[in-house]
Amino acid sequence: MSLINKKFNLGVGEEIVDIIRSTPLFIWCKYFFGLLILGVTSFFLFWLLTKEIWGYVAIGLSYMIGLVIIFRTWFFYHFNCLVVTTEKIVDIDRPKIFEETISTVNYLDIQDIYVIKKGFLQNVLNYGSVMVETKKQQFILEIKKVRLPQRLANWLLEVKDNYYKKQKLTDRQAVMNDFLQIMPKLSPEDLQTVYLKVAEQIKKNNNQESE
Repeated sequence: MSLINKKFNLGVGEEIVDIIRSTPLFIWCKYFFGLLILGVTSFFLFWLLTKEIWGYVAIGLSYMIGLVIIFRTWFFYHFNCLVVTTEKIVDIDRPKIFEETISTVNYLDIQDIYVIKKGFLQNVLNYGSVMVETKKQQFILEIKKVRLPQRLANWLLEVKDNYYKKQKLTDRQAVMNDFLQIMPKLSPEDLQTVYLKVAEQIKKNNNQESE
């Protein structure tokens, strides 16, 4: 089980559909900068070793800075994400290493899903923010700097619609199960009424299909 899975409990039968993160296009420069520091330090390693204590200090600080930059870049990219499950959407926001906010919205509580693109680069490179607005407008989930944001928004709407369809089927099955349980307890008069209603509905459905 990944660290993301451990952050929240999945319900019975609930599964993670996808984990959405910002496009890596804008973090490679940070990786490159960290690797550049490590590379330059390694290139001058033997020269720095000749400087004794100050050389050792410079080597240690340089390696530490380079590794910290790489780790922070990976950490914030990995732990700032939008988790899409079969039941809900979870926004994991981590602005600092020891600060984290987890916001959850069920599909039944979603009012709208829309895209915001600002500036020349976002429109030309086709990336932006995808916003998930709740019905009560208490908060809005947001995933920033995602590639092809409109495609992602459309996909989230499709996942939401599939949940609604599944929920309707579940509710219909629940009603059917409840009726089957109480049917043996019904009087003959009640059963006759149900029979007439069912026959009438079947006739209407057949007429609609023939049209």
